[in-house]
Amino acid sequence: MLPKRALLRAARWTGLSMLARRATGAQLRILCYHGLWLAPGAPFGNCLFMTPDRFAARMARLARSGLPVLPLGEAVERLAANRLPRAAVVITIDDGWASTHSHMLPVLERQRLPATLYATTWYAGRDLPVVNVAVDYLIANRDRHGANIEVLVARDGSFRLAPIFDCGLSLVFSCFGDEEQVRAFDPMRDVVANNYLGTRSLEENLAFVRPESIGGWSLDQDDLDDITRGIDLALPPAHVKKIREIIWERWVHLEALRDH
Repeated sequence: MLPKRALLRAARWTGLSMLARRATGAQLRILCYHGLWLAPGAPFGNCLFMTPDRFAARMARLARSGLPVLPLGEAVERLAANRLPRAAVVITIDDGWASTHSHMLPVLERQRLPATLYATTWYAGRDLPVVNVAVDYLIANRDRHGANIEVLVARDGSFRLAPIFDCGLSLVFSCFGDEEQVRAFDPMRDVVANNYLGTRSLEENLAFVRPESIGGWSLDQDDLDDITRGIDLALPPAHVKKIREIIWERWVHLEALRDH
């Protein structure tokens, strides 16, 4: 995001932003948001969430700008009738995360800004999370196409394992839709490591990790059921079976590293 912010600042300083606004004033601007990140740490996902403070600051700035902010329906009607005010803005919010109601709505009401919510009614009607986002968050996947078990270098220079679900292909992985490839995928195959520690072998990199640093957590089949509950609503049986295999086999391997 840093290059993008630098480019936007440069555009503002040089007057390009004002020129672009004038050149596109007859067009409708739609600001699309998803949700706010309420947990500690940096927001999860590739720009999927932002912090409450950042959202509040953006809405305050929009309100101060004097730009006409219209409900989506009204904006569409005016656009079709060629009666859209210059530099008109619409705010939309996708999915319907809890933070939309708890944090975004009060900000919008305070600034008197209309917004349109696209709610994921399939999930909401079944009281389920948005599965693909929930699964991605559970595995906190840094690298969707690489290591099965990743070794990280801590700030103090020591070595540690990445969280077990922080390792390797996303649980839906790149062969999504091809059940033959799904069944053939080996979650414990030694592959080229992404974090180079003097060797490219994942298994050889594991030698850098002290067993006592791994921790004493446990995982049983009931835990596995909880982790994968609901995934079958979004994925075919072959994928669900492979996901359970990936989690279980990597966990068993982690325990072996810790105990021996």
